[in-house]
Amino acid sequence: MTSFIGSGTLRFVLAYDYEIPNTSYGQMVIAVDDYHKIPEYMYGIERDLRAKYPGINVFPHYFSDGPPNTYKIEMRFRGTDKNVLTKLADQAITILKSTKNAKNIMTDWRQQVRVIKPEYSDVQARRVGVNRNDLSKTLQWACNGIKIGNYREKDELLPLISWPPDGERGSIENINNITVWSPLNRAYVPLQQVIKDVDVKWEWPIIKRRERKPTITVKCNPTIGAADSFRKKIKNKIENIYLPPGYNLEWGGEYESSLIAKEPLKRSFPLCVLGMFFIIVFLFNSYRKPIIIMLIVPLSIIGVAVGLWIFNLSFSFMAILGFLGLSGMLIKNAVVLIDQINLDLKAGKTQYKAVLDAAVSRLRPVTMAAGTTILGMLPLITDPFYANMAVTIMGGLCAATFLTLLLVPVLYTILYKVKPVES
Repeated sequence: MTSFIGSGTLRFVLAYDYEIPNTSYGQMVIAVDDYHKIPEYMYGIERDLRAKYPGINVFPHYFSDGPPNTYKIEMRFRGTDKNVLTKLADQAITILKSTKNAKNIMTDWRQQVRVIKPEYSDVQARRVGVNRNDLSKTLQWACNGIKIGNYREKDELLPLISWPPDGERGSIENINNITVWSPLNRAYVPLQQVIKDVDVKWEWPIIKRRERKPTITVKCNPTIGAADSFRKKIKNKIENIYLPPGYNLEWGGEYESSLIAKEPLKRSFPLCVLGMFFIIVFLFNSYRKPIIIMLIVPLSIIGVAVGLWIFNLSFSFMAILGFLGLSGMLIKNAVVLIDQINLDLKAGKTQYKAVLDAAVSRLRPVTMAAGTTILGMLPLITDPFYANMAVTIMGGLCAATFLTLLLVPVLYTILYKVKPVES
């Protein structure tokens, strides 16, 4: 276990979500011997930390295979007025709390903090010869200290900070006792001779922007279930929030990452499917046979859904890659079966006899080829990175192989109007 205070560690893997330096942030990176125990550890850590430190936000999560999303659900309100944005965020937070399935609810602006603002007076400061820079340096020294040099300890440089004793800077009441050096008078003057008054206000410590517009993001994680299911549950309520002119709502989190990842596939996948279809057309010099072959591919969804459900896995990006590879395997099996029908027809058999004999003769080689592929993918089930892809290929190939041997002959007889009387 490695801990970090004030910021996260360096990005040692691409999927690591780096946190900018923040004094209220801490992180622990824990390596486990068995990834199956991660959910148990996460639950125990969250339970214990919330019990011991009820005032902190705790969100344990594991490194994902895809884009890093510490918060699965995000909704961004963008506009010009900070007060309007905070009211919109409060409405969204109220909706999230009413669903009773959300945790880690917060905004990226965090909570407001009290800020002490001395009101600088140009007229008073000019009389005593003090400018804004002199005042800021004095307040910096009185509150946080000023770096005056470095102390070298072997190969490490330690900063030397000058600041008043603890008794003089431990309370805000001492601000009235601060004196400012006046270069004009060559003497210290009281702070009251430089400022009008000391005002205490509440301000946002962090104000995020997107495209140069203030943007507040409401974030949370689902307690149980998938993030997309939870987003669909609250989607209508969130989108029904009235947005004044000039303000808009955007969905982020896993939803946005999924759209970004799938967008290239949406553009290229139809072209790839069309290319496969034309290759099969050139192969058989026919349009009906390619239609039969392409109709087999959707049947794999049956096995894919059952396999992912049995192993409690999601249809992630790796599963999509597995499905694309699975499509090629199924097309190959259908091509072998159609080609065998053509060979039997050239040997002088009738259409019905050729379809029947091809389905029987290709049963063993097709099933054996599918079986070897399934066994080859079996070791990857225990791998957290490739498990989704392996289960997708195994489940889809197992179901679609037998459906191919049944439906390819059926579709062939339907499209070519083959009748049993011809045998």
